[in-house]
Amino acid sequence: MARNYGPIFKIWLGSKLYVVINTLRLAKVVVRDQDETFANRTLTIAASVITYGGEDITWSNNNSFWRNLRKILVHEVLSNKNLEACSSFRKDEVRKTIRNVYRKIGTRIDVNEISSSMIANILTSMVWGKDTHLGVELHIVVSKIVEMLGRPNLLDFFPFLTRFDLQGVERETKRQFEKLDQIFTSIIDDRIKSLQLGMKERNIFYKLY
Repeated sequence: MARNYGPIFKIWLGSKLYVVINTLRLAKVVVRDQDETFANRTLTIAASVITYGGEDITWSNNNSFWRNLRKILVHEVLSNKNLEACSSFRKDEVRKTIRNVYRKIGTRIDVNEISSSMIANILTSMVWGKDTHLGVELHIVVSKIVEMLGRPNLLDFFPFLTRFDLQGVERETKRQFEKLDQIFTSIIDDRIKSLQLGMKERNIFYKLY
């Protein structure tokens, strides 16, 4: 279609109008230079479920809210200090991935699966620590949610049919999101217990000395 209509054109899919960008230069303008202007994209049903209606750093259309989320992410996770502290996690996961690929020489491998697993393990280690026992389960649930986000859903193009959930996308996404909430709750509870135990041990130490 780009050959006929050029590097930028609009197209109706169902009852929604989409704008298609087909060159690297225009894509940079849209997603980098004019990001705030073009960030008011419509939520898909699956995205709406997993972001509480767009209340996250990826899908939020509220610029001030998005800026606050970005500040928290950069300060708490992506600061130079935190990245340096987690460098050993990243090195370990890269080594594990290389060994995993090496063991499979001569067989077909799924590069996307291997790379996504490595990234998930690195992020899990950075945020919750290397010893979390829920890393594997988290990766499985997140992979299924990503699958639901990428699954074509007829109701995203015909919103008036939303209440019928014809393909079960909303139902399955909610099911996986409930699992994700349970994992997060378990990780938070473990961290709270660990901090409380650490405080008790320090108090005992101070009393003894």
